[in-house]
Amino acid sequence: NDYYGKHFTEIPTEKLPFSKKVQSILDSTDTDSQISIITIDNKFRIQTKRFSLENKSYTTIALIDIYQVNIAEYTFKDDLYLLEQLIDNIPDTIYFKDKGKRFTKINKSQAHLIGISEPKDAIGKTDYDYFPKSLADKASKDEDDILQQGKMVLDQEELVTAADGKTYWMSVTKVAIRNEIGEITGLVGISRDISERKNTEEQLIIAKTKAEESDKLKSSFLANLSHEIRTPMNTIIGFADLMKKSNPITSTQEEYLNYISEGGNTLLRLIEDIIDLAKIEAGQITIRNIECNINQLIDEVTQTYTNEKNRRGKNNLQIIADKAIQNKNFSILSDYQRLKQVVSNLFTNSLKFTDEGYIKIGYTMANDMLKFYVKDTGIGIPKEKFSVIFKRFGQVDTSLTRNQGGTGLGLAISKKIIDIMGGKIWFESEIGKGTT
Repeated sequence: NDYYGKHFTEIPTEKLPFSKKVQSILDSTDTDSQISIITIDNKFRIQTKRFSLENKSYTTIALIDIYQVNIAEYTFKDDLYLLEQLIDNIPDTIYFKDKGKRFTKINKSQAHLIGISEPKDAIGKTDYDYFPKSLADKASKDEDDILQQGKMVLDQEELVTAADGKTYWMSVTKVAIRNEIGEITGLVGISRDISERKNTEEQLIIAKTKAEESDKLKSSFLANLSHEIRTPMNTIIGFADLMKKSNPITSTQEEYLNYISEGGNTLLRLIEDIIDLAKIEAGQITIRNIECNINQLIDEVTQTYTNEKNRRGKNNLQIIADKAIQNKNFSILSDYQRLKQVVSNLFTNSLKFTDEGYIKIGYTMANDMLKFYVKDTGIGIPKEKFSVIFKRFGQVDTSLTRNQGGTGLGLAISKKIIDIMGGKIWFESEIGKGTT
């Protein structure tokens, strides 16, 4: 405002260092004049416009600092170059299409896929120019939904035949492109080669099928083996029992017959354990939850092992049943046979390594949970052997096991069964005092 109404030459040169240039524009007869002036610090543009109004001649002069404009242009060009480099060097295929489903831009990966050397050669073309009709029809239908309804295609797996005749599994994603007012103007697609992943998946399926077949064959083999061994073993055990009852026999003969019966029963139990373990590891074991009378289970196990204890001549060993709930009809929902199998395995272990004192079997209630236990006053387990207790064929002392019998499968099977039933199994032990 300080210079309003004054002549141009009256403006101090320090306020307008381009006065000579401006004066030359005023002296010019050109209707339009545009001059770029470079200074030490910035680049300016002076633009003039002459016009007449009420028979008087006027000139407008605009002095524009275009330094920031140039910076923005350079930045935009740099960003555009980086984007172009990214699109062209990324291994995924990238392409843009207009509303007519014609290519407007593709990257080098897409160009390689469709068999052209220059990406620009695809501009204006469609999928029908490069792909089999069946694949192009499928793509066209998907793109109609994108362009007309704004739908998206996300990670759609497609088998694509490239220009070189090779087939590739591609994961395809397509989305609509919209302008500033939200109108759909085209689409962008990105496809990723997932052939290696698909091949791996196919190999895994084949391997899984073979493993399942192997498990079936193993189970079938074990079942047949079990049958083939059980039949003659039952015959041997049965005849041994008949021989003990048919005629008067000497004590030595009775002892030998007992060896036959015990050896046969041990072999049958081993077969059962091996088959159980094979079924568990193959995922073929089934838990059948039914109403289980817990006090009846405790009574059955106690009676069985009282007889076994007497048979082994462990007269100084007491068998104790501890029932937290005295109601004889107390029941829970569980698999009766599997639960009894686990408790029996625990009792068998205690009976092997306990010669005097007691073995107590029972259960307690805690926070709506039923906790079974088998407690003995046997030899106990050393701490360095704690880690092997629930492992297959894990044994505290092989010399003791040879004397007492067993293969080390009972506790491993018990733990796997309890895990399948959703429970927990653990132990506490001290050398010379016993195990729970």
